[in-house]
Amino acid sequence: MHKSTKLLRYLRNNGEKFSKFVVCSRNVTNQSQAASNALVIGVYDSKEKDNQNEFSEAGEKVNETSNGLLRELLDRQHIPLGSAQVYSHLGIEGFTHIALAGVGPRNPNRLNHTEQLNEERENIRLAAGLGVRKVQQRGANKISIEGFTEPEAAAEGSLLAAYDYNANLSIDVTPPQISLYEHSDTNSWASGEINAECQNWARHLSHAPANLKFPEMYAEEICEKLSRYDIRVDIRKKDWLRSRHMHASLEAAKSSCHPPILLELSYCGTDIEDGMVAFVGKGNIFDSGALFIKPCKGMHHFRADMAGAAAICAAFQGIARKRIPINIKAAILLYMNMPSPMGLKPGDILKNRNTKFMRATDPDNDCRLVLSEIVDYVGTYAPDVIVSVGTYTRSISDALGISATGIFTRNYPLFTEFHRAGLESGDRVWRMPLWKHYADLNTKYPDVDLD
Repeated sequence: MHKSTKLLRYLRNNGEKFSKFVVCSRNVTNQSQAASNALVIGVYDSKEKDNQNEFSEAGEKVNETSNGLLRELLDRQHIPLGSAQVYSHLGIEGFTHIALAGVGPRNPNRLNHTEQLNEERENIRLAAGLGVRKVQQRGANKISIEGFTEPEAAAEGSLLAAYDYNANLSIDVTPPQISLYEHSDTNSWASGEINAECQNWARHLSHAPANLKFPEMYAEEICEKLSRYDIRVDIRKKDWLRSRHMHASLEAAKSSCHPPILLELSYCGTDIEDGMVAFVGKGNIFDSGALFIKPCKGMHHFRADMAGAAAICAAFQGIARKRIPINIKAAILLYMNMPSPMGLKPGDILKNRNTKFMRATDPDNDCRLVLSEIVDYVGTYAPDVIVSVGTYTRSISDALGISATGIFTRNYPLFTEFHRAGLESGDRVWRMPLWKHYADLNTKYPDVDLD
């Protein structure tokens, strides 16, 4: 038995006598940032005993390697879902730190209709992510994760948790190496890695400050990234927009000295006869509210008002990397909404590309003018489905909080597909009403078509 293991076991068995020494040793370990390896394994709530845990299959093997010491440590405290405990220097070969992460009950309902969630996958994401965060605090730079019963979910949770936006630090920060620990289903793990890496790229695009992602800079980064895969990226500039009579989009973007750019993305994964799905993404790189300027407190968050565009770009990357047999196209207008005498003014009347006249009653709602025009343009692709993605409005946020994404659609079968995807991914959706009742509320002014 390793000497450190003997010492730790002796100290644990004589906790009262050496309590000060034990506490001190734990604090020293917490402050240590030396590079090290770590392993994250799961523990389930025991069915036989309250406030007790059971090891996962991988955990049982690691416990045997520790000669039962890990079991002794686990018996001293309960680790419920949403918590994790790290033990260091147990003498387990190859790992300085062992994180035990609570996964909740074993074999939970795969589909919780009340929560509208696959609880098993969500619990695994939570456990893997929390375990990674805990060992990162101990300075681990190589982290192995057990696959649990869903390696894809484990990969998603661990890589999402390890992400930090550090693009603007003066020092290089190397993210930890995360790998699957002794599990045969490497394909599921690889799929989860792609899911998380693409989502982290969307987070990176959204977190970046507005002065580092003007439309031309943003378009360049997206083009450079997506061109590595079988994705065509076309950059349309101001003259092209004018030639296509996209007056509403041009008017909304006039408030900034940086001209707008329309990005068109195309991916062909199957025969043209199989149809196509089109996406429209909200690409307002910074939304100050224009003349209806937003409150100073929290305004910096609106650098992420282009998260809809970022999500679509990330989805394209994931679809291309997985070679999913589907045809998809997207149109994203990149622009900024700033206070300016050139910008929209309350009461302005605009003519969009389909010759409809619209009144701009609130310059802070510029995206509605833009997205309606881009959706109309995307209709020229003759897609089977059009999906428009944007950030929360205040109304949706007040109604749903951060628990779900609001969806407006009259296509019930399409909604069920999004609902099913939300169950599995943990990103739940909620259908909002889009009844004929609201068609009569389009405008109250007789001099325009839309308000």
